[in-house]
Amino acid sequence: MRILSEYRNIEKDCFSNIDAKQYSTLNVAIKRVRSNIHASLPFLTYFIIDGKELWAKITGDPTCPFKVVVTNCIPIVRIAQENFDKSWQDSNAELIFLTKRTNDLPIKVAPNSN
Repeated sequence: MRILSEYRNIEKDCFSNIDAKQYSTLNVAIKRVRSNIHASLPFLTYFIIDGKELWAKITGDPTCPFKVVVTNCIPIVRIAQENFDKSWQDSNAELIFLTKRTNDLPIKVAPNSN
């Protein structure tokens, strides 16, 4: 699982309820980015699941009754995936959390991940 965040302490918020022994079974990498805004994306916060589904948080209009949009429209999922991949490879993206070493990321292992 790869996560991009604006926040440095996201690993504490996302994984605080996971037992330290469970970290060794996860493959999680988190990078901090200054901005992952893309002109073709009307949303800033989103999840891509298995490359087939997109969950996007709706921001902006407080009167909108919908907070999240879910779609399996492949063109939309691809646009979001391309944006994510570009943001992940951005030289300003700083690795802040890693549970397992991979070839494309520097070594920085989570505490107690033995």
